[in-house]
Amino acid sequence: MVKILLVRQDHLGDVLLMTPLIRALAKGGASVTCACRRAVQPVLFGNPHVAACHAIEDVGGDVDRSPSRFAGWIRRQGFGVYILPFPSSRSLIWAGLLGGARYRLTAGGGIWTRVCGFRQVRTGLPDVPRYYAEAHLDFAAALGYADDGSALDWIVQDDERAWAQGFVREKNPDRRPLIGIHPGSGGNTCNLPPSEYRRLALRLLAETESVVIVTGGAHERRLTEDWDAGSRDPRLVNTTGQLTLRQLAALIGEMDLLVAPSTGPLHIAAALGTRTVSPFCERRYLCAEVWGNPNANALHLTPPRASCEAWAQDHEGFCDFRGAIDANDLFDAVREALPD
Repeated sequence: MVKILLVRQDHLGDVLLMTPLIRALAKGGASVTCACRRAVQPVLFGNPHVAACHAIEDVGGDVDRSPSRFAGWIRRQGFGVYILPFPSSRSLIWAGLLGGARYRLTAGGGIWTRVCGFRQVRTGLPDVPRYYAEAHLDFAAALGYADDGSALDWIVQDDERAWAQGFVREKNPDRRPLIGIHPGSGGNTCNLPPSEYRRLALRLLAETESVVIVTGGAHERRLTEDWDAGSRDPRLVNTTGQLTLRQLAALIGEMDLLVAPSTGPLHIAAALGTRTVSPFCERRYLCAEVWGNPNANALHLTPPRASCEAWAQDHEGFCDFRGAIDANDLFDAVREALPD
């Protein structure tokens, strides 16, 4: 059996978007081990296609300072294939070489991956917009494995589902439509100001029968700290900073709809089949074709392409849509996306 190590050092969504690749390799008979940051290990909990998932911090120490410990662990495990889809760290590139894996695959990385004997997998990104999960199935094809589709895998455990259903019964005893709003994006994409998401929440409470659940990590509390002051309506439930990642996912699975930008919870919703409404930039490396929810029950709101391109010519980083998308647009999209 071929032993494959798949390494991702980045975010929740990036790891979740690798699950179709993991499934293709495992169904083809490979044993797939994953190494990622400890904070995102829960993404792969219960995934039947993952032989093992290790925190890079545990098996490699401070790998950004030195690749030697991680390379030693790789060598001891006897991996035959080392996949580094996003070669953002030179140490991870060197670890692949020093770890002794016979086949090393990546996408990009410049001269360092070539020096270290990596085979380049040409996904076409970002020049050719493709769904990120689908594009990375090219790694499976490069190794001779058939793909099994690009659907994402998030396995909700029975106890997690029971917890989420109990939470929903408590907060929504009348079984009203349950709408989630996740305003944060970790600063990794264009996004509306938090005030627009707050305006959306208040309008939903005023004009619909919905219960609104606000979500976010502990580092995002500042985004929603004043939301409760705008409404004393018990239908506004602010869970920011109160849920584990696994609890958040289970709760998203119980929602009728989630409003979220291009961020990890959007991909969780895609995996679980939850309807979504999302603002997206039209620039090709940020667009919905690459990072959006590919399911038929998703709505993506985009400003005119010329607006995005004009902003990018004069600025670096990410924009806030400059009013081209606002709370009213989100509200209209939510009304369109929810069943009657």
